[in-house]
Parts: sequence; C-alpha cells; structure tokens
Amino acid sequence: MQPMAYIKPATLLLAALLTMNATHATVGGDQYLEFLGYEPTDQKVYLLRYYMDGRARAPQLYYFNLASNTPTKLVEVESIYRLPNGKIDIDQDPVNSEFGRQLTAIKNRLVPLIPLATDSIRVNKLQTTQKSVIAWYDDYEGKPDTEKAHIPEYQYRYRLTTGLANTDTYHNTCYQSMPQMAISYRPQLLVKHAYAIPTQRYVIAGIKYLADQFEVGYYHEDPVVLSPKRQLSGTTLQDLIHCYWRY
Repeated sequence: MQPMAYIKPATLLLAALLTMNATHATVGGDQYLEFLGYEPTDQKVYLLRYYMDGRARAPQLYYFNLASNTPTKLVEVESIYRLPNGKIDIDQDPVNSEFGRQLTAIKNRLVPLIPLATDSIRVNKLQTTQKSVIAWYDDYEGKPDTEKAHIPEYQYRYRLTTGLANTDTYHNTCYQSMPQMAISYRPQLLVKHAYAIPTQRYVIAGIKYLADQFEVGYYHEDPVVLSPKRQLSGTTLQDLIHCYWRY
C-alpha cells in the first residue's frame, strides 16, 4: 500500500490536467458532404456526411432513391454500420473495418456526377424569421435571461431553383426543389455543391450555413434534390442550357 503522501499529489495533478484538457477541448465541429456518385441499376445517388467534431465517428452514408415515389427524400443507411453480432457501430475505423469494405464495394458501382457551376443554382428565400437567442457562452442557470448575451438567429424557408445569378424572375426556371428549412446564426445560405445526375432529369445541390453557434460556430451542409418544374425533352444539361437561353 502506497503512503498517502505520495497518492494525494499525484491525484491532484491528474485532476488538474483533466480539468485543463476539458477546458480547452473542442467538442463541436463542422459537418460537410461528399457526393459519391450515381448507381445506375438502383437509380440511387449516394453521399457521405463527415463530422469534424471530437468524436471522430465514421461518416454517415445516405442516398436519394430516384426510382421511388419520393425521389427527393434523403434516406439514411444503417446496414453498412452493422457488425456480425447485429450491433450498429458508427465509431468503426472508416477504412479498415466492415464499414470501409462495404463502402468501397458501393463506390465501385457508382458513376461520377456531372459538376455544375454553383452560381447556376439560386436560393429563393420564401420566408425569413429573425429572432434573438441566448448566446451559448452565457447560458448559465440562475442568471436572468435579460442579463445574458444574445445573438441573432435566422430561420429560413427556402427553395432552390436553376437560374442565373443576375436575374430576378423564376417563372422560366426548369428545375426547383421542394421548400426546405434551415436555422442559421449568420444571414446567409451558400450553394456549396451542384451536380447534374447522369441519365436522370434531376439536379442535386449542397447548401452550407452556420447551423451551430457553439464555440466558434460550425457550418453544416444539407443535400437538396431539384426536380423538373415542367415536362422536359432533353438531357439535364440540355435542359439547363435551354433554361438559361430563355432569360
């Protein structure tokens, strides 16, 4: 049994180190998308969401099933994270794991998406609601809300359309999304990705916004599918060119 004189200093030092690490640790992080490609047989567009926080979990796999009755609905995949014992494990090594092997098999079946200029996608803000919310760093119990620091929060209801950035009308657009929702702590919604889908009359985009006010603030990205607004006759790229010539 060790003397107490030696145990106490070591214990205090360990506690101090843990406290210091916890104080300076970063637990939040950005989230960003990687559009993997299109699977022609099942008519699915696959993408990954990466979490850049302290957990270091595996990226989340999703797809849009363009052959379904809900082609704009994002589907979260769970089976790829299932271990042989049936347990779901999202903290697997992204490469050297069952998740990594299944993801590689999926990627080998995909064809690349067709990149589009991000300024070919417009963000049409249908409704904007701004309110003042308590800042994360001042949200302590026992302190009146009126004395806490506040920051602006922007709630957006928006729709994506194809169109030129220097125009103000939308009646000639060929593609548009369903109305979307986003809460941002900065007054902006940015088009980060834009793709046409081979052999399909759909456009897919990624929207970036400051979704988390915690710590320094963290950006998230949301995937959005745009469908034809009216009956079209050509390929997606031909349709887009035709849309722009109509302006």
